[in-house]
Amino acid sequence: MFLSGFFLLLLSSAIAYDVFNLEDDVVAIDSLTAYDHSDANWKNGVSKSRAGFFVRNTKENRISITDRAVLVFPFSGERTITDVKISKDYINIYVSGNKLSPELDGFPNKIKITVGAEK
Repeated sequence: MFLSGFFLLLLSSAIAYDVFNLEDDVVAIDSLTAYDHSDANWKNGVSKSRAGFFVRNTKENRISITDRAVLVFPFSGERTITDVKISKDYINIYVSGNKLSPELDGFPNKIKITVGAEK
């Protein structure tokens, strides 16, 4: 009886560890795609007013975007992340340089994630 109780306690501890440490199982991704959304401020997930775009707020996206990340857009080329705003559902990512092309950089085009130089 003691051993079965011990194993049950051990199993429940392992399950609790997995539940509270799910971030450890998430793997960084090597590309993003702007969210498929257009309105007065966004076209194909790309900002109409500044150099930025947005993606879904997922664990993979959060850990893949760092302050050292350099993004390579299909049309606008290499840009450094300058600001990241995280909300409940989305991550707004702003980059260096001029505005991005909604048609050529936005949804459904892939944006490659690379690591920039140390700051």
